[in-house]
Amino acid sequence: MRQPAVFVVALTDADEVVLVDLYRYTTGERSIEVPAGGVDAADGTDTLAAAKRELREETGLAASRWRHLGRTQALNGVVDAPEHAFLATGLSLLGGDERAEEGIDQVLRVPFGEVLAMIADGRITDSETITAVALAGIELGRFR
Repeated sequence: MRQPAVFVVALTDADEVVLVDLYRYTTGERSIEVPAGGVDAADGTDTLAAAKRELREETGLAASRWRHLGRTQALNGVVDAPEHAFLATGLSLLGGDERAEEGIDQVLRVPFGEVLAMIADGRITDSETITAVALAGIELGRFR
């Protein structure tokens, strides 16, 4: 089993999704994604603690409200690779983010509807981001 991963759809009071823009060496391309990362030994098996850490490290933000959106499998035909998506709201700026260490060039705030357009037109291709945004949209009643 691969270590669990977490993906955070951080939603501002203005209905913007907080995204990160970074270069992925594996593809040789830029990628726009939700904050994400692995559950490491310091987190134990606490996926929420990992989600909070990733949001802070990648964006310098904290959230006062968290909802677990679901557990998915990225590669269930190949390996057990559990992924947990979270919705984070009630955002506040902590400052002192670690974006440079994480390889993140820019933190973006994009209206939820525009994020859907970015998925539809291929500007967002990261499958975990697409899944997390879809789960958030379902939770928020955006697809009814």
